[in-house]
Amino acid sequence: MNLRLIAVFLGKLAAATGIFLLLPLLLSFYYEDTGRWAFIWTFVLSLSVAGGCLWWGEVQREWFNVREGMLLTVGGCLLLT
Repeated sequence: MNLRLIAVFLGKLAAATGIFLLLPLLLSFYYEDTGRWAFIWTFVLSLSVAGGCLWWGEVQREWFNVREGMLLTVGGCLLLT
């Protein structure tokens, strides 16, 4: 099982999650909301996880088998919840 390949995909998913949090973060600053710190910490945490996964992972091959696909699905669901 190629865990580094899975780390690259999960890193890209975490980076996309962090980028999609920019709009609510900007709106919370615009409306002077008190919940902006939750967006800031979630943004920083998701980009930190993305950076760690992308730094550690490497793509040796472009395809993955069923076990890696299942682990990627479970990891993606846990990452997004």
